[in-house]
Amino acid sequence: MDTLKQQVDIFATFFRTSPDYCSISTLDGGVMVDVNDSFVRITGWSRQEVIGKSVFEFGLWRHPETRSEMVERIRNEGHILIDSIVLRTRTGGLVECSATMFGVDYQGQECLISIIRDVSVRRRAEAALERLARGAGHNTRSLFENLVDDLAQTIGVERCLIGTVSPENPGLLLPIAAHIEGGLSGCFNYRYDNGPATKLLEESLILVPEHAWQLFPQDSCLAENRLESFAGVSLRDRQGKVMGMLLIMGLTPLSNPEIVGTLLQVFADRAASEMVIERERLAFIGVQTRLMAELEETRDNFERQAGELQSMLDASPLTMGVAVDRKWVKLNRAYEKMFGYTIEESLGVSLDILYLSHDDFIDYGEKINTALTGGGVSHIELQYRRKNGEIFWANNYGRLIDPAAPEKGAVVILEDISERKAAEARIRHMAEHDQLTGLPNRAMLRDRFEQEVRRAHRDNRKLALLFLDLDRFKQVNDTYGHAVGDELLKAVVERVLGSIREIDTVCRQGGDEFVVLLPDLGGTRDVSQVAKRIVEAMAKPFHLAGHQLSISFSIGVAFYPNDALGFEYLLQCADLAMYQAKQSGRNNCQFYQASMRA
Repeated sequence: MDTLKQQVDIFATFFRTSPDYCSISTLDGGVMVDVNDSFVRITGWSRQEVIGKSVFEFGLWRHPETRSEMVERIRNEGHILIDSIVLRTRTGGLVECSATMFGVDYQGQECLISIIRDVSVRRRAEAALERLARGAGHNTRSLFENLVDDLAQTIGVERCLIGTVSPENPGLLLPIAAHIEGGLSGCFNYRYDNGPATKLLEESLILVPEHAWQLFPQDSCLAENRLESFAGVSLRDRQGKVMGMLLIMGLTPLSNPEIVGTLLQVFADRAASEMVIERERLAFIGVQTRLMAELEETRDNFERQAGELQSMLDASPLTMGVAVDRKWVKLNRAYEKMFGYTIEESLGVSLDILYLSHDDFIDYGEKINTALTGGGVSHIELQYRRKNGEIFWANNYGRLIDPAAPEKGAVVILEDISERKAAEARIRHMAEHDQLTGLPNRAMLRDRFEQEVRRAHRDNRKLALLFLDLDRFKQVNDTYGHAVGDELLKAVVERVLGSIREIDTVCRQGGDEFVVLLPDLGGTRDVSQVAKRIVEAMAKPFHLAGHQLSISFSIGVAFYPNDALGFEYLLQCADLAMYQAKQSGRNNCQFYQASMRA
């Protein structure tokens, strides 16, 4: 009896203090029996408005039939995990959530326990990063317009601006692209010298999550439009000099400043990289256009003008040359900076030395020759090797001097795009990893699970999922603050990584939950050893920010293929086992059993 009362008290404490939406409703009719404070915060309905009423009556579910389907699943499975559902708030807004649901006998009724987490902001941020990566090939103008439009809609602000700064116009942001009040605009005037953006001349990021117009009353844009939130990043050139700014402003406070700051910095990397390339291209085009006009006017002084042309080519940041039979016969000085070879040691030498391998030299040569046939222009992205061995990415543009006489050679232009490629790699990394800990996220874990399943079938081996949940982590956040909580999470991850094998994968599921994928198993003994090492690693206290903290894991284990065949269902099994570990006093490991679904 005492054990039952203890379990009831544990559940009641969890229900009231959980940062996630928690509710108890009748299984069939959906009549609300109880809700916690997080339900009120996320949905906007007070407890008095919903207790005793059906969820269908006050319109919580966007698609009521979805709940009926979940009830049927719960009757069959007992416990379900749902990646994505959409709920309606009191004001009519829609919130994307993930959910854990299970049926219980509560006060003599069949009831549904719902634990729901708002993932809408995180999902929008991940989608925005993926769209940015896919949009890497857009032309400069459409990229900037897509960027401001996507950022404004993802973060949920009314204004997003990209502009340039210059000494000729001190304090004024010159427009490139803007999203204002739901639409795109190329025209805006914003004086940054009277507001928070002036700090971006020295700093890389500024965040004002709330009270922006009250804190900066001299900023006419913020004050006149009563803009509550403001954030911005500086756009810098290769030498670190400020070229422009990327700014957002909203009528409501920023709900997730950390995510906003990260998104702004990633989008700024992409915008700044494109702005640098565009400036260099425009500068070269301007020089080339002016020189060609002069050549037309002074044909009688060909030698002088030809010398000026060579000087201008040498001043270009792009490598330019003429190749005959895939050997250089003419080069500008930018080639020396790009590759490290002198012009003198490169003329008459095969381009083979610039490629990563002889096979690459042959394969790319065939692709380029095919594109040049008939007077076409070739364009290909490929990797080259500098004289010092460094590998980098470049755009290769080529065109035959005379399509009717290919033996005269081709003009080749090479553009270093290493920074752009690095920015795209950072974007992909952010789309696949947790930003706080750097661990793979759930999407990447699912991919690795599918790979390991195929290997397990081939080698007749097993694999397992460990569901790890920190015990009483909320008390750490409430007592010491979220900054200490974040440092504790990172320290915990270090110990977990030190406790597993090199072939294992750790994923941050969210909050204080982690999942470990253990492949290539012969039986339960291997898993028990890993779980034991994790528990022992957590036994030592953590020393953070002058505090000594103790924390432990409740661990649930499920095996493939014994417990489940699919990723989602196997994760459910591990989650149920973890819940049993919680019920058994925390700081222990439990293996999944079919009886846990009863």
